[in-house]
Amino acid sequence: MLEADGKAEEATKMIQEIQIETYGSLQTVEKVDFILYQMKLVLQRRDFVRCQILSRKISKKHLNERGLEKQKVQYYRFLVQYFVHEKQSLETAKAFQIIYDTQNAAPEELDPSGQERLASFQNFVIFLLLSPHSNEKVDLLNIVVAKYPRELDTPQTEPLARYLRRFLSSELVPFDATIVQNEVRGYQPFLDSMEHGGLHLQEFLRQLIQHNIRTV
Repeated sequence: MLEADGKAEEATKMIQEIQIETYGSLQTVEKVDFILYQMKLVLQRRDFVRCQILSRKISKKHLNERGLEKQKVQYYRFLVQYFVHEKQSLETAKAFQIIYDTQNAAPEELDPSGQERLASFQNFVIFLLLSPHSNEKVDLLNIVVAKYPRELDTPQTEPLARYLRRFLSSELVPFDATIVQNEVRGYQPFLDSMEHGGLHLQEFLRQLIQHNIRTV
């Protein structure tokens, strides 16, 4: 009722007082739904610190139980908002990978149209490309090539697949900032409506430059 009246702060304070995780009589799905609602309200207020605290109350083991697929997707969508705000590109990529894999395992139930799956996979690849160079990043890039060949071989994802394979090569990437921006600007992470959208574009260009420096 408070949320419907636009009193988000009062609603958040009220719901935070309930330590739902200590209620032994409730089923796991009810507890998870309640904590997800708490996360939703604190994110509306852009309280990212409290969002992280709340996220720790949900066991990732429980999220892998059958029947919790919708909750699992929503949980990682909330984590994406937190990771993007904190500029943790690699963690954002891994969260999108989990979202995509979960949606792909139950497409009829979670995403009949396939649009959300496509966006989840694209965002997974993009944030992986944006992340700083590391052994973990290289390992994940190789996993994408080996595990998701069909997803990479689509017109909507082809430009990303090209950059991904170039990052794994020992060859210089032809670099023209204007051309690169025109190729990737339409993807969600680079849109102005996305938090740090402009910074994501700058970071993508920086990663291309750093790849060329390492190659030289």
